[in-house]
Amino acid sequence: MGAAASSCESEKLDVEMVKSLVGDKFDQEKFDQMKDSEGFITKTQLIEAISASTAAAAADRSATDTTMNEKQTTILQNNSRFPLGDGNTIPCIGFGTYQIKEEDVVDPVTMALDIGYRHIDTAEIYNNEIGVGIAI
Repeated sequence: MGAAASSCESEKLDVEMVKSLVGDKFDQEKFDQMKDSEGFITKTQLIEAISASTAAAAADRSATDTTMNEKQTTILQNNSRFPLGDGNTIPCIGFGTYQIKEEDVVDPVTMALDIGYRHIDTAEIYNNEIGVGIAI
């Protein structure tokens, strides 16, 4: 098989992997509808399905759900930024996702975005990019 085929295969997730990623939000019936003949779904399918099902919940999320103190929230809302060499800027304060497990990363990143973070530090090597993408 060519490189493209092996890349697609690496994106396939089985039922146990999906359960570990979405926890109590797992819907067996929805998974069964989405899976291919081999019993897998792709990362893209998972992200789209979770994003659609959590959009309404995110819209209803109250500002009082945050536990961050007012001082930290004020710093984030001041929107302090560092200039980059190409003329763009990047927020001074970022939310790091290193060492947060894939199955645990959605809620912290969602909360970080809710309270004002606009710089999410992530990398493929962290092995949590699906959860970070779902939160975003």
